[in-house]
Amino acid sequence: MIDALNQLRLDGVILSELLPDQVAEVAAGLGMDPYESADTEVTKNRNYLFMRPGGCFRVTANHVHPYSRAPRIPPVNVSVALVGEDGADLPGVFALVGHHAAFHGWLWRLWEAEGLVPLIQDGRRVLLAADFNEEPTESTRMIDHIEDREHYHSRTRPDFANGGRVLATLADEALRAAGYVDLAVLLGIEEGLRPTAGYSTLGQGGDSHRNDRWMADRHTAASIERVVTVTGLEHLSDHRPVAILGDLALLHESTLSGYERMQERAGIKEDRKTQRRAAARSWTPPI
Repeated sequence: MIDALNQLRLDGVILSELLPDQVAEVAAGLGMDPYESADTEVTKNRNYLFMRPGGCFRVTANHVHPYSRAPRIPPVNVSVALVGEDGADLPGVFALVGHHAAFHGWLWRLWEAEGLVPLIQDGRRVLLAADFNEEPTESTRMIDHIEDREHYHSRTRPDFANGGRVLATLADEALRAAGYVDLAVLLGIEEGLRPTAGYSTLGQGGDSHRNDRWMADRHTAASIERVVTVTGLEHLSDHRPVAILGDLALLHESTLSGYERMQERAGIKEDRKTQRRAAARSWTPPI
């Protein structure tokens, strides 16, 4: 797997469900620095970001917060700056997030998705890569034939209007409602819309589907030029890698505009605080 990833000449790699004792070997093989998700008592597996040192991106912070209530694996969530020609960080950062959604129920996945909403609010810039363990909103996948009833139950939800069960896409719907854009859908090219899972004889519901997706805010999405579901590596994993390629100049414009938006909001908040302090000093209690 490491050799195959190196052939793609990537600046960063997000891998899910790694064990801590596997990380050093992967980092050495990729020639990248590892950043891990928060600990959880639920599982020993973690999500990891591997970033190439000396490249066009630099991790400025790894947000490893206590996450004891995570239904499965906490996301890896780092702040990333673009590096200028002089080696200095350019103004602004974007969040780069690797998420592996709970496999055992739609309600857990919806709960996790709600936790990803603040990352895009108030003009924040974010790139989100995830195994969502469920279909995108527009999926027309048939589900009644799935013989693995546990898998069927975890990938469907109650049909609140008509009874029975329907395909679970509420996590995807929640993220899109918050402003996330599905990059493959946005670009609409076949190589990005290929199935990413379900081709293995190990299960995954018995047919192919696009569980693995990249999402972003609309400003960052405008800098992405290609989304590629990489085929030919099916013998290495039951999920295909999904790679994105972007325009660094456009990504800088997005990050910079987000930074200016945040600075503007911070200035407005400070002005309001000053006004409240002045009002408090000038207030005269009634006699």
